[in-house]
Amino acid sequence: MATYVNNLRLKEIATGDESGTWGTSTNTNLELIGQALGYGTEAITTNADTHTTTIADGAADEGRALMLKYTGTLDSTCTITLGPNSVKKVWIIENATSGSQSIAISQGSGANVTIASGRTAVVYSDGAGSGAAIVDALTDLTVTDSFKIAGATPTLTIGDGDGEDTKILFDGDAQDFYVGLDDSADDFIIGLGSAVGTTPIISLTEDGAVTLKGTATTDNSSMVLTLQTAEVDIETSDIIGTVDFQAPDEAAGSDAGLIAAGIEAISEGDFSATSNATKLSFKTAASEVATEKMALSSAGNLTVAGTITDVAGAIRAIPVNTEASTYSLVAGDVGKVINAGGTVTVPASIFSAGDVITIFNNTAGSLTITCSAITTVYKAGTDADVGSVTIDTRGVATILFITTTLCVISGDLG
Repeated sequence: MATYVNNLRLKEIATGDESGTWGTSTNTNLELIGQALGYGTEAITTNADTHTTTIADGAADEGRALMLKYTGTLDSTCTITLGPNSVKKVWIIENATSGSQSIAISQGSGANVTIASGRTAVVYSDGAGSGAAIVDALTDLTVTDSFKIAGATPTLTIGDGDGEDTKILFDGDAQDFYVGLDDSADDFIIGLGSAVGTTPIISLTEDGAVTLKGTATTDNSSMVLTLQTAEVDIETSDIIGTVDFQAPDEAAGSDAGLIAAGIEAISEGDFSATSNATKLSFKTAASEVATEKMALSSAGNLTVAGTITDVAGAIRAIPVNTEASTYSLVAGDVGKVINAGGTVTVPASIFSAGDVITIFNNTAGSLTITCSAITTVYKAGTDADVGSVTIDTRGVATILFITTTLCVISGDLG
């Protein structure tokens, strides 16, 4: 009596059976073997939650095919059971169903493999009966030497959209590196080691923020970012590296989308074995592509197109503090002219060595500078400690602090 216990459900003829029909049965088996090496397609009932594919005994059946495509329309994940549950076989299964739903391939109560819409998986059944499992045949796949994804729009997808850390691991001899997604932080990371999140070097957030972090922990070990040019002959005014700032998506358009600022390293002459003279050019824009507004030369000379200011105001323009009545100097007056209309007091313990304040007597009479709080005050050109001095009408006097407790006053003094 014939049996069908093999993995392709081919007819196995018992000894002495089928006299005169042996050729017919053998030819059928050969055709079924050909089908098992080929391609088949099977439709799932619309919106079905379950489906069964059972390889027929000794007869043509799409489910026997090595490459098996499932079609139909689904509104939820459909569990497909491959039978019989004793079959041990490899399938390449494509989920070609409509509706953007997954299919779950099973054989018994054991593990199954889920195939997302539009995806293909290589699986095998273990044929363990009621507890049979479906296994992803490409789990922990090793490819020797090279792997290529071809096509007009090649795509390599890592992960299935669940909350997991995904990575590409570079297994080195002395050190491993990874490129991966830290799914908990939503950061794309290049780092040291084999586990995502371990010793990150470059981190990219979903907002586009980039962080560079060094790995060396020894003293004076800083992070280094080097911009290198591939030019082999650097001449005068060659740009060696550029960092630009731009808002290209600004809705106002026109000038708003131009390069707004930038920093460039520009050669100051032809490079040679004994020269690499380079200046830093700092560019800003008002209604234009950013142009150089400040430059630091290789000799350390700083050139600016605009005004240099500090806490006291613009350099070369002496700030003026107008005080119409009696006034006590404060630390913020250093480097200023006091346009005084009344007595000026110099307090103690406020000023430091090298501080200078100028006082203009903007009155029709003399004006007193009271400095008795300071330990020692000299009138320039004298050796006497004075408690106060007077400035002549419309006169100017300058106070120079030698120390916190000693100053010298010079100018139009009475």
